[in-house]
Amino acid sequence: MVQQETMENLGEGFPGFDLYEKRLEEENGVRVDLVTQSFLEASELGDADSLRRKLNGLNVDQRRELVHAVDQQGASGLLLAVKGGKKEVAKVLLDFGANPNDADSSGATAGHYASMRGDPGLLKLLLDARCDAGRVDDRQDGLLAWAKGPEVVQLLLDAQADPAQRGVGGQTALMYACERGDFSAARALAMGGERQLLSVLSDAGESAWSLAKSNGHQEIVEMLSELGVEAPASQSRLMHREEVLWDAAKMGDAQAIRQVTARCDDTPLDVNVQEPGGDTPLLLACGVGFGAAAAVEVLLQARADPNLPDPYMGETPLHRAVLGGSSLKVLMLLLEARADPTLKDLTQRSAADIAESWSYSDAKEVLMAAQEGML
Repeated sequence: MVQQETMENLGEGFPGFDLYEKRLEEENGVRVDLVTQSFLEASELGDADSLRRKLNGLNVDQRRELVHAVDQQGASGLLLAVKGGKKEVAKVLLDFGANPNDADSSGATAGHYASMRGDPGLLKLLLDARCDAGRVDDRQDGLLAWAKGPEVVQLLLDAQADPAQRGVGGQTALMYACERGDFSAARALAMGGERQLLSVLSDAGESAWSLAKSNGHQEIVEMLSELGVEAPASQSRLMHREEVLWDAAKMGDAQAIRQVTARCDDTPLDVNVQEPGGDTPLLLACGVGFGAAAAVEVLLQARADPNLPDPYMGETPLHRAVLGGSSLKVLMLLLEARADPTLKDLTQRSAADIAESWSYSDAKEVLMAAQEGML
């Protein structure tokens, strides 16, 4: 930790520090009581010029400690600045020796977050500072899997990022783009990668085409078809009830889920049946994001297990709801169904930890209250 006299010097000429701390917590999810003051100064999250002046006033060892300080989620000041889209702050920190390849507790680097923001200028800044375009996070997802928009995709391809890299479940960057409906990124990946990647299958037997189709992204389906990609053979056969349930959950289609779970015949349907990739219908629905509440509610009414994790990363429905950016209603539905907010994934993160890492302050507040038995 930077010596106390150094921190006092840093505070000189910095009026309203208490208001500054409050803004950090409200806007960025940075808990002042959980991090060092040196970290707050390093992450700065505001004025690049004042940060440069403060760093210039320190000796070499103090600068190094300041720039490399991290919060409770392992996020450095550079990583937080990139997450907030603050290019000038990121440039100052890089100029003073910040490492663009330092990762947070999920294994994600500043390059991952710049890619996710779809900010080519910010990503180029990092790549020029020797950010590793081939780096993968704890889910084995590379920067291309996070990439948004054609310019970011092209920057990463030019930097030798591997479009064939597969994450958990065997999905490629193209599959991720098709699944989330990012047409421009999907087109850039389809045009920039090797042709055989257009038709490869994930561990669950899904292709980029089928993921776009099942998630309702018809524009991407048509684009892939124009490139010569054909519907996989599995699309032409009759689907089992489990497959109908998985597809309905992926699209957040509450009506279809209700129909398939309510159907009576000689073969009972296990509402917790796992797809080949290991996800249950509830995990799939929780990952849909906003608009998933109705589907989640129907599955819980059908007695879906709110604590059953995926077999690879150990993520529960609460984890997926936070990662998918679901509404607070989804979190409350899960908690009312006795989802355990203390469960941790393979990287030892609770859902509240993830909410804090992604600066989802409302979700974090709800989950922390649930952990403390206040709900």
